[in-house]
Order: sequence, then C-alpha cells, then structure tokens
Amino acid sequence: MLRFLACFLVIVLHCTPNAPAGLGHAGVALFFSISGFLIGRVLDEDNNPSRFYARRFLRIYPVYFATLAIFAVLSFPPFIHDAANGVLFWRNIQYYLTFTFQLSPDFDRLPLMVVWSLCVEELFYLLLPLVFLLKKRSRIAIAMVVIVAVLLLPRFSVLPNGAGLWFVFPLNLFFGVLLALARPRLRNGFPIVAVGCIGLVVVNGELGWFSAFGPISALLCTAAVWSLAVLDFKLPAVLDPFRWMGKLSYGIYLLHSFGLSAAVRIAAKLPRHLQGTYVVIVVTTAFAVLASWAMQLCVENPALKLRRSLSRNAGLRYVLAGVQVGLIPTGIVLAFIQRIIR
Repeated sequence: MLRFLACFLVIVLHCTPNAPAGLGHAGVALFFSISGFLIGRVLDEDNNPSRFYARRFLRIYPVYFATLAIFAVLSFPPFIHDAANGVLFWRNIQYYLTFTFQLSPDFDRLPLMVVWSLCVEELFYLLLPLVFLLKKRSRIAIAMVVIVAVLLLPRFSVLPNGAGLWFVFPLNLFFGVLLALARPRLRNGFPIVAVGCIGLVVVNGELGWFSAFGPISALLCTAAVWSLAVLDFKLPAVLDPFRWMGKLSYGIYLLHSFGLSAAVRIAAKLPRHLQGTYVVIVVTTAFAVLASWAMQLCVENPALKLRRSLSRNAGLRYVLAGVQVGLIPTGIVLAFIQRIIR
C-alpha cells in the first residue's frame, strides 16, 4: 500500500503543471526506504550473491526491457508526437539498457525520466551484497553506519558534475537496510508513526524544508516503513485495492507516462466543469494500473516463475547474475569510450 502511495505522488507531479519537483521526490524517497528495507531483509536471510543477483534480474529487467520495447515502438511515426524524443531515446539507448542514465550527455532532457531512480537502485543492488560478505549482522551494521557517516560529510555533498551526492547514494536506501538488520518485532496498534511521517514527507515535498534524500527524509521515510512493517493485524478489507495496486507499483511507476498524454486529450474533450488536473490524474492512474496489471500477467509473473529453477539450475543462475552484475560496468566503459571518441 505504501508503494502505491509513493507511485501516486510521482503521478501527481507529472500530471500537475508547475508542481514542485519535491512532490515526486517524496514518492521516490519512500520507494528508496522500502527498497532498502526489503533488500536488506533478503540479504540478511540469504546472502548468496549469485542467487541474489539472479533473482534481482528476474524482478527488475523483464518489465523494464518490456517498457523500453514499448517506447521503442512508439518512438516511430505515426505514434510519437515529438520526434525529438524518439531521436533522444535511440541516441541514448546504451544508457537505458545499462542503467547508466545519469552518464548521458542528454541526461536532463531524456524521455522516460523516471528511469533515473532505477539506475540509483541498480547501483545499490550491485554494491550492497559486497557489504553483506562481512557475514555478521553487527559488522554489516557498523559498515552501513560508516558509509552513512561518510555520505554526511560536507566535502562529499556535491559530485564533480555538480549533482548532489544524495541523488546517487540516497540515505533512504541505507536507513532501510539498517531497519532490516534491526529485525523489528511485530506489534499491534494504529500506525500513527507512519501517518505522521508520511504527512511530513509530503508537506516537505511542497515546501522543500530538507533534502528528499538526506538524513531527515531518510529517518522519516524509514520510520514510516517501520510503522507499517511491524503491524500484526489484518488491514481493513476496504484497503485491499490499494494493497493490490501496491503490488503493481513497479509497473505503474514505469508505465504511467504512456497514459499521461492520452489523459490530457481526454480531459480537454470533457465539459468545462469536468476539466481539470484531477481528471488527468485519475485517468493517468487508471491507465497505469491497467497497463501494469497486463504487464504483470504477460511479463512479470512468467519471469518470476523462473526463480524456482535457480536453486537447481546453477548455469541459469550464473548467467542471469553475470548479466545483472555486468551491465552497469559495461555502461560505464561504453560511456568512457564514447567521450574519448568525441
């Protein structure tokens, strides 16, 4: 359910003219804390690197590559309404395929801009298993605290290209892992902490009091994850649709931009009293949910079924793990070669 809320904040940003970017960043920040917690818990229970990387490949890449394939088809006339976006997509296809989006010279104007957060998470997934090679939970926790402390040093706050360091290494991810290592116990009661923290994160998205990916946001987002993760009772049935949409959140996040232009056109044809941003938001969300559901049935579920064969098929596991591990380094090398040629 929290994942759908995170998606919805991103959708609201993209559907609302002149909305502050922090609103979408608030959603992404929640995503990062959730991802850190879930991945930390997975590695805490099973830190076999090849199995982890192979499972990550089957979870992330099939849906992602299918999304790129859809955009590739739509990048040709008569589908695309802005030919420049099609040119940008094909000119930067190596960055899309290797999750090195931020290395593109065209980074600030690339279509499917939501990919940037996936690139951040993929880098995190690549490096985090190395920390878990320390084996003991106490050692891993100390290493994570040291990493966070280094990321808090002012001298490292800005990268050579001028980008903020926390956009590449969000503290939310690391706080989420620390929460997983703490193994919080289940408890009863209303998740008042989650409600309060989410409210503060959303308000900050509007007002910009603190960085969406800095220590305050990381603390608030991770506290929200904790508050909901430790619930020891069944949520009311009225919330079941939101839980279901939360399971579709990955696809919703990737696919919602395809429905945005259609939503704008539909809203423009409605009676004047029905026109407005809220109509665009509702139509875009509905499209994204349906498209993500179709993607889940046709692509995601068949890919995830292959996870069952990873334990008994070592060859498949190593191939998938090798691709998962190799794509980002390959993208970095290709970007370096491209810049030398230029």
